[in-house]
Amino acid sequence: MRIRGEVLDVDGEPAQDPSILVSIRNNNSSEPVEVTLEGHRFEVWLPVFNIVHDNTPVANADLNVRTSDGAVLHYQCDNAGSVQIKLLTAERIECFTAWTDQPLFGGFQFSREPVRDESASTQQIELFSCREQKF
Repeated sequence: MRIRGEVLDVDGEPAQDPSILVSIRNNNSSEPVEVTLEGHRFEVWLPVFNIVHDNTPVANADLNVRTSDGAVLHYQCDNAGSVQIKLLTAERIECFTAWTDQPLFGGFQFSREPVRDESASTQQIELFSCREQKF
């Protein structure tokens, strides 16, 4: 997600030499985010969702998102394992399911343990190898 803005002084004029620090909450931790600052204008790119396997981003993973109104939205991650999820104002995410053709699989529901902060600005899904199926 890209956030752009301006830093203004108390009189509504462009601020002189502003500095901006941005961090994102991810469950119970916080990490800094790089900010591009040109004069009084800034731009920040925030990861919205990340899918990993062994702490490495998973490119092109598939993701299903079930919302509070029962809709199931399908997304595909970019090469960095990130996805931007678009919701209507009243919608909430209830669960995530992600997978790849390797086969890797993972997901979680906000209503189950371990408790996750559904208001966090990012979420992360850890993918695990599927067990071999014997028929």
